Amino acid sequence: MWIILFQVKLRSSTRGDSDQPCPICCDVYTPKRQQVILSCSHTFHRTCLERFEKLSRRDHDVGMPLDKTTGGTCPICRRQNYEKRLIFDGETSYQDRCACRIQAYWRGHKAREWYVKQLEKLPMPAHPHLRKRHLHRKMTKLASETLADVEKRSREIDELCDTVDETLVTAGQAFKEAEKVVRERAQNNGAYPAVGTVARAKPTTSKLSVDWAVASNRALMRYGRDTECAVCTVDLPVLGDFVDGGCNAVLLSCSHVFHKQCLLSVERYALTRSRTCPICRSSYRRTPWRCPDSFQHDTVIASAQKY
Repeated sequence: MWIILFQVKLRSSTRGDSDQPCPICCDVYTPKRQQVILSCSHTFHRTCLERFEKLSRRDHDVGMPLDKTTGGTCPICRRQNYEKRLIFDGETSYQDRCACRIQAYWRGHKAREWYVKQLEKLPMPAHPHLRKRHLHRKMTKLASETLADVEKRSREIDELCDTVDETLVTAGQAFKEAEKVVRERAQNNGAYPAVGTVARAKPTTSKLSVDWAVASNRALMRYGRDTECAVCTVDLPVLGDFVDGGCNAVLLSCSHVFHKQCLLSVERYALTRSRTCPICRSSYRRTPWRCPDSFQHDTVIASAQKY
């Protein structure tokens, strides 16, 4: 029996039936549809043959002539009493064709890449049309590289912005905690919070005497170079604003000048108990910044130089 089946398959393979479409549906053999071979060496889809047999029996029931056989006749050679077996030659042939097609596409892709690289190495063509195509390829390559570099830098900038956002959120939470500690201190009538919380700056006053005239004149001599508040980097009031009647600025005993609100903010959020200058880090006393009209000019300059 197996010898007969081998001979039948050999005749079918010699004709190349598995490489051809199904004679009934004219569709190729694929792994999703089973293939059968008859004892007459003809191959079909299993579903196609079953439908053919079903329609043949129905036509026989209405009176059409049909051979009186159990399995019917072959759709091609009309052989009676055939036997059928499942085979996988069509599935194997389909897989081989797909593999060959994929390999052909890949070889074509690599050949085109090699051809484009060889064209880039060639000198500038003399023909106008070829020169235009050559320049077009070069410009397209440069544009693609530039676009890729811009996208890479854009991603890096986005990552940097995300990091900055996270830092701002963390800083905001820290400021909220600081404000909470300040409110608790205000509720406790100026007492510091319990151990374990953030220690806030405690105002301290120096008992040393300060020559405010000397400090004011030193600040005036520095005013030409440093015209910005070191805390908020906003310009300090001009000379006429405080000479004519005072301004919203304070003078420290170390001769540095700040906006009043900026200095109060620094004192409020300081993490140390001692009050130090934001620039020179020395202890200080503060007073409103005004022009020392009560001192003689020469005496003030001499005192400043001695200081």
